[in-house]
Amino acid sequence: GGIEMAPAISGNMIYAVTQNACGEMSPAPYYYKGVTINGYLYTGDPAAAQNATLYAINLSTGQALWHYNMPNRYQGSSAVASGGVVYVVDRAGILYEFNQQTGALLKTLNLGGTGASGVSVGEDGQGNMMLFAPAGGAELGGATPGILAAYWLGVLPSTTTGSNSCSSTSTNTGTTFAGLEQ
Repeated sequence: GGIEMAPAISGNMIYAVTQNACGEMSPAPYYYKGVTINGYLYTGDPAAAQNATLYAINLSTGQALWHYNMPNRYQGSSAVASGGVVYVVDRAGILYEFNQQTGALLKTLNLGGTGASGVSVGEDGQGNMMLFAPAGGAELGGATPGILAAYWLGVLPSTTTGSNSCSSTSTNTGTTFAGLEQ
């Protein structure tokens, strides 16, 4: 399977997802769309397990510091690292959230459609950090419905005093949340 999509880089680490889909490559000339092509033909092995693995690799040493084996294939979704969290979406539409340093699985969320695109992290008009996750729309040859889900990231609700949250009299009693808040 190999690495199909872009990895995430944060600091001195790279987070890359491999697609583990065993099959056989046969070299030979093949007739394809009216042309003879010298190349390889891939035939998947339906009896072999097909899943994915996320690796955290030190860029200076090339050493894999941790890995996580996901149960489903991984196609079309770039990894994203932000705020100490690595986000990946597998082909089954499961959004995974990992601690960047330890590889601990923080949360999973079923997006309800095919996972064929990575997430984006940004802020809304009020400065709140958001995670945007598309899913669905994976049928070839025609338009199919999909979704774009938005999740809030940041600090849980708090008690504030003073004229605004930047005031020296404000008191934040919230809890820092490093990932998705549903």
